[in-house]
Amino acid sequence: ELAPKQYITLNTVDAELLGLHAGESINVTLGEETHELPCAVRPDLPRGVACLPAGLTPFEGHALPARGRLAVARAAISMRGSR
Repeated sequence: ELAPKQYITLNTVDAELLGLHAGESINVTLGEETHELPCAVRPDLPRGVACLPAGLTPFEGHALPARGRLAVARAAISMRGSR
C-alpha cells in the first residue's frame, strides 16, 4: 500500500489534557463515522484545532473543515476540524 495511513494532529496542550502522547490512539468521529487513529502532536497547531490530512481513508470525501468529536478512554472533548 503506497498511501500513507490516516492520523490526527493535536496541539501539545490539548494532547496533554487528554493524556495522549505521540503515536497513541484516539477515537475520531466525523458525522456518523468513528475511527481509531494514531495521534501526532505539534506545538505550533492552535489549541482547540485538530488536523486530519485531507483525502486519506477512512475520512475521504468529508468536507473539511468540519466539526468532530475526539474520545480517549473516559475523557472526551469536542474540537473544530482544520484543513
